[in-house]
Amino acid sequence: MIVSIWQVLCIWLSSSSSLKTSDIDQINQPITQLAQAMQQNVTLAEEAAADLGARQAQAASRADRHR
Repeated sequence: MIVSIWQVLCIWLSSSSSLKTSDIDQINQPITQLAQAMQQNVTLAEEAAADLGARQAQAASRADRHR
């Protein structure tokens, strides 16, 4: 979804001749920050999923030992 919003914004910005570079920078900065925050969230989710998988494997191993 971010990619499509980004693409639309880029098309809009490139078609608008009245915008100055500073205007584009002001718009671009929060979009870049949002993309970075989303990437951090993806990384955290991947780490949490890996940790959960490791814990589930440990629990399964312990359960097998006690059978």
